[in-house]
Amino acid sequence: PMKNKVQIKEIAGASGVVSKTLASTVDYKNLKEPNLSPNAVTVLEARYLQSGESAKGLYYRVAEAVALGEKTLESQGLWTEKFYNLMASLKFQPNSPTLVNAGTGKGCLSACFVVSPEDTMESIMNVAHDAAMIEKWGGGIGFGFSTLRPKNDKISTVQGAACGPVSVMKLYSKVGETLTQGAFRLGAHMGQLLVSHPDIKEFIHCKDNDDSISNFNISVQITDQFMEAVNNDDDWNLVNPRSGDIVETIKARELWEELCESAWKTGDPGVVFIDRVWETQPNPQLGKIQTSNPCGEEFLENYGNCCLGSIDLSKHLNDDNSEFDWESLEDTIRIAGRFLDDVIE
Repeated sequence: PMKNKVQIKEIAGASGVVSKTLASTVDYKNLKEPNLSPNAVTVLEARYLQSGESAKGLYYRVAEAVALGEKTLESQGLWTEKFYNLMASLKFQPNSPTLVNAGTGKGCLSACFVVSPEDTMESIMNVAHDAAMIEKWGGGIGFGFSTLRPKNDKISTVQGAACGPVSVMKLYSKVGETLTQGAFRLGAHMGQLLVSHPDIKEFIHCKDNDDSISNFNISVQITDQFMEAVNNDDDWNLVNPRSGDIVETIKARELWEELCESAWKTGDPGVVFIDRVWETQPNPQLGKIQTSNPCGEEFLENYGNCCLGSIDLSKHLNDDNSEFDWESLEDTIRIAGRFLDDVIE
């Protein structure tokens, strides 16, 4: 029908990607327009909209693409409309890569990834490549550096010494700087190092007076054993992860005070109570978790990723804003959960 030809032109925009769900019963013309503030429109135009696309077109593009996770055309049409209405109400918003990439053929609808290098040059450079490809489409990355041998440690295959975790982190920071110059948002990174690593002092202070890794959050992985040593004012061993040898013995409390002072001065490092992560990780058969995503809310196995969404509680009040609408929130949660499941599908 002619009305669908007009509809396809508006929805597809520059990408030209149109799914089979346009054969559904969704009446695009009569869908409610999103009520966006001028600031929101400015952000959408700067970062999210495809060429010639409106806010309504964006939300429909995303809803339609994500609903392809449903099994039948009828179900796809039903959930396209539900997903659209939820996002247009501003009660729920998916993460940025979903808004930017869904329905364009580019893939990468998830926001956060974990890619940690092993203690080889091949692995370090492979992770640099993989990080570049993730950041190209707007993903943020967490890196765990605890398995890397310390700075100046021997390398058996060449006449040289290891550069250490902090130098590798600076390499990944430069990769991020290069890639995000052409991306829709700045890259986000997390770097984590175990408190027993010989380079832990350099790591703690690496952002004190150095802006070369300003696109990284950093956190020290704290163990129960270390906190007991701090409490008892005991010695603390720094151990080479390559050999298992004790490289240096220091006072645990002095290291703790250095960490606290640096965090007070710069906001970094944070701390991760890593024993809690290892005790509760849901898939230990996939290997020990080495780090979290950039914001620290999701600890993932290596090469895991997380698909995020946000619910605005202020949009769940009754008409006169006097009471919270719990039924509305339940409805939002159920539809948003299905949306995120369909992103994975």
